[in-house]
Amino acid sequence: MEAGFLVSVIIVLTAFVLIAGTIFRFMSSAEDKQAETLCKDSIALRAATSLNVKETEFRVSPVLCKTLDKKISGSKEEVESQIAQKMARCWEIFGEGSYKTGAFDNTNLFAGGNKCFMCYTIAIDESSDFKRDSQGISGQEFQQYLRETTYDKKKQTYLDYFQFGGGPGYVVGLLSEEGIKPGRGYGIAFKAKAQDSEGGGDLLLGGGLSAGIGAIGFYTIGIGGSLLGGGAALAGIGAYSLISDLITDTKSNVDAIMLVDLSNEEISRAMNEKCEFVSDIGGK
Repeated sequence: MEAGFLVSVIIVLTAFVLIAGTIFRFMSSAEDKQAETLCKDSIALRAATSLNVKETEFRVSPVLCKTLDKKISGSKEEVESQIAQKMARCWEIFGEGSYKTGAFDNTNLFAGGNKCFMCYTIAIDESSDFKRDSQGISGQEFQQYLRETTYDKKKQTYLDYFQFGGGPGYVVGLLSEEGIKPGRGYGIAFKAKAQDSEGGGDLLLGGGLSAGIGAIGFYTIGIGGSLLGGGAALAGIGAYSLISDLITDTKSNVDAIMLVDLSNEEISRAMNEKCEFVSDIGGK
């Protein structure tokens, strides 16, 4: 049994080495839709082709994903729509919360951690309807948009899709006081579950700060990294502590989609330090 397993691993790894150069060259020049499809297929292949030896599961198929840089513009409503669609696409690519184990775990023996992947970076350009000096879209406004707006592809609201489209999921937004507006950069990241789940059940989060987090939460980070609002459960907590708790809570058994303001130094620093970002195939 063990000899057969080793032979299988050697064959898979050898095949990957032989085709790796071709894959890397393809990914560097791939159109966005091609890159999204390849990423989605590679994640599905990892979930479907694991090898089992003495109750230990191994995944040897590589993650073939690429962070896509996007520029968007339009009215406030059009910007909200474009960001929501990219969040939904990222969620779809990584299995809609339906995989039992984390998308990036190579073995269930050492599963978990704080693994994330940045699906998209988004720069918002000015338009005649939405300028740099316009009032931004607040986190609460965008949260309401996700709650009320139908995602046409799935015929349900965006929030319902994130929660029930495939498996349970939650949404986190980390924005500055500027909100969502032209002249700033944002990231849409997928956060993999930190422990095994059966693709159903309740949202399971640990104690501390995460006790105040529901299926969706948008938080505003003020000057100096202070957390503005958030309710009594999060009163007096700084942005860095909040982000750290959101990402490193090892009791979380659900996948998540995160929208973060990359132009905010405190948010960007905490994300880079606390999220174990899986490198994309282009080396980002």
